[in-house]
Order: sequence, then C-alpha cells, then structure tokens
Amino acid sequence: GYGYDFARLGVPGLTFSTRYLSGNDGKSNTTVKEWERDAEIAYVVQQGTFKGLGVKLRNYVYRSDFSRGRDSNRIYFTYDIALW
Repeated sequence: GYGYDFARLGVPGLTFSTRYLSGNDGKSNTTVKEWERDAEIAYVVQQGTFKGLGVKLRNYVYRSDFSRGRDSNRIYFTYDIALW
C-alpha cells in the first residue's frame, strides 16, 4: 500500500492511503481468485475549538470468483479525548 501525509505540502492533519491486495489458488474444489482495493482520506483539525476532531472517508471494493463482490463507502468521525 501507499500513504501520504500532506503536512509536507503545508496541510497538517490531512492524510491519504491506498492498498491493493490479491489472492489466488485458495483451498477449495475450484480455482479461486480475489482482490480488494481500499482507499481513505482523513483530516484531523490541528488547532482551535475543534482541535482533535477528525473525519475519514473510506472506500472499499472487494471482488472474488468464490463469493459476491462488495463495495462500501464509509464516513467516520473521531475525537481524541485524554483519559489519563
């Protein structure tokens, strides 16, 4: 997979990552191939009232000869809270 931290371009808190995975010849009665692609972009507020608030968009694609493919788009909201 690949990832990039946009702080190098003057945008701290913004990150991007992508991954590709594939497999074949799984143990079954038939030849099975599958692959998956994940991509996400995330941002965490660095200062001010909403410091620590994050949002992440994630796209997930899965295909297989063995089972039905899946596509997913998700959005996550996060917030860091110090407990100790």
